[in-house]
Amino acid sequence: MDFEVSTATSGASAIREIAVDRYPVLVIELELFSLVSEELLFRLIGSGRGVVVLLSRPGSMESKLLAYRLGADDYIELPRSPAEIALRVEVIARRKLFYAKGQMVLGSLKYDYSDGAVYWASTKLNIPATAKKILLQLMRRYPYTISARELHEEVYGIDRFSSGRLRAHIFHLRSELNRFLGDGCIETIPFFGYRLHPYQDFPKPKSEWQPR
Repeated sequence: MDFEVSTATSGASAIREIAVDRYPVLVIELELFSLVSEELLFRLIGSGRGVVVLLSRPGSMESKLLAYRLGADDYIELPRSPAEIALRVEVIARRKLFYAKGQMVLGSLKYDYSDGAVYWASTKLNIPATAKKILLQLMRRYPYTISARELHEEVYGIDRFSSGRLRAHIFHLRSELNRFLGDGCIETIPFFGYRLHPYQDFPKPKSEWQPR
């Protein structure tokens, strides 16, 4: 995920910036902004209407609880490398982007959390329960690859790894998705795992780099 970055040097200037442009992600370093006022912090978080990540020097549990209570999506204790901060921001932003109104959404593909139903546009898909769990993990990880072992743990719990059982459920999932997405909707990455193919109305991956 590529980021276009704007900066502000104080809490007041940040609020002025947000009043002009809507930012999908806010990264706030508390000490830099000298945000000692809960009210100012609440205004800054609430005005963003997007993902909010707070950066702070090691503090108390009370400061973390305050951050989440005021609406922050993540709280990162410094020091951290810029690469790690960027990855944390990407993960939380992608998760929040795809979660809307109780659904995991990828283009026309929707997973409804309330009843576990899966839809392609307005058509409800006939997918067995275990295959739905696999699909949800693939959607959460999109556009990246999830290893077969990790997928097995997420779907089946701590049972002994069985590649045959996993392949059988992925076969059933592919059979239903192929009706709408065509062949190759779930890609097998040899000796590693699986990922959803970037279908034409899915958000397009910005990079081939993948976290391991």
